[in-house]
Amino acid sequence: MTDAVVCARNERARTIVPVVRALRKGARGRVILVDDGGNRGLWRARVAGATVITTCHTARRGKAHAMRTGLGYVTTPRVIFADADITGFTRDHARILAADNGGQIAGLRDNGSGWLGPLPPVTGERSVPADVARSALRNANGYGAESAINAEIGRRGLRAATFTMTGCTNPSREPVTRTRQVLAAMARHVLGLLQYCVAWIITAVS
Repeated sequence: MTDAVVCARNERARTIVPVVRALRKGARGRVILVDDGGNRGLWRARVAGATVITTCHTARRGKAHAMRTGLGYVTTPRVIFADADITGFTRDHARILAADNGGQIAGLRDNGSGWLGPLPPVTGERSVPADVARSALRNANGYGAESAINAEIGRRGLRAATFTMTGCTNPSREPVTRTRQVLAAMARHVLGLLQYCVAWIITAVS
């Protein structure tokens, strides 16, 4: 049983609800949906079994802030993070993420996230020990949360695994915006790799 944090901003029930249901069936823990503003049909997410937490909707909002907010309600040793704007996410994907490998398990989507090779993953779907997430996200901002988690995994020398979430895509990023999104992901990958290497060096010499 693994709790999950789903961050949602400007999303609709048609994508939020299937993610909630898949996590409820596959991970079998609580699903904490963090409403970061502009979402529609949240009552349907509640009916599907999510605990909906609304942020203060101020200038401080953002993905890292939403992830920290959700973590405050997590009671299991591990936590799954997932985005609310994906399609094709299934309970089988959730079940893999809920496994405990002692480190990080990251799910790669079918719409380009696998093109970037062995660099640290930049993806909204991952699971890590809850204490690792809390430490990594303490000072993270925005989408830097993903790189911060990668760096914390590297600093602690924990295992990092990936798998392809077959059939899971993000419609809003296909196909027109795919190139821009992949280039942005590559830039975040490079940052994550540098943070990972620095963390590894520090650990090796200490």
